[in-house]
Amino acid sequence: MNTNKLIELYLAGNRDFVEASLQQANLSETCLNGINLNRANLKSANLEGVSLRIAQLNEANLEKATLWRTDLSKSFLIWSCLSKACLIRTNLNYADLHKANLSQADMRLASLRYADVSNTNLAGADLRYADLTGANLANSNLEGANLTGAILSKADLYNVN
Repeated sequence: MNTNKLIELYLAGNRDFVEASLQQANLSETCLNGINLNRANLKSANLEGVSLRIAQLNEANLEKATLWRTDLSKSFLIWSCLSKACLIRTNLNYADLHKANLSQADMRLASLRYADVSNTNLAGADLRYADLTGANLANSNLEGANLTGAILSKADLYNVN
């Protein structure tokens, strides 16, 4: 699916784009709140500055995607792949990232306040100065993650490795 068609359908009221193929798509600075992109292929997509509040991105492939300044608050990214993605200054407040793969993701200055990041692979992730206040990181893999300056107050760090 090309990006122009997706935006046209979205603006017409369609929110269901399950398994859409949007590899390397450029959707920067668009508003796609409430969209269903479950199992979509967004590998290497440019989602910079996109508003994806309350979006469904479960099992989506966001490997190497650019999500800089993206608003993913209250979105669902369960079992999604965000390996090597750029999430600098991304808003993930109250998002559900349960069992997502965020290995080697660049999440500097990202906000994950009260997000569910339990059972998540964050190995080698750059979380410098990220706000993890109240985040559920239980049973997550933080091996080699850079947490310099990260805010971890009220975070659940049970059984973190």
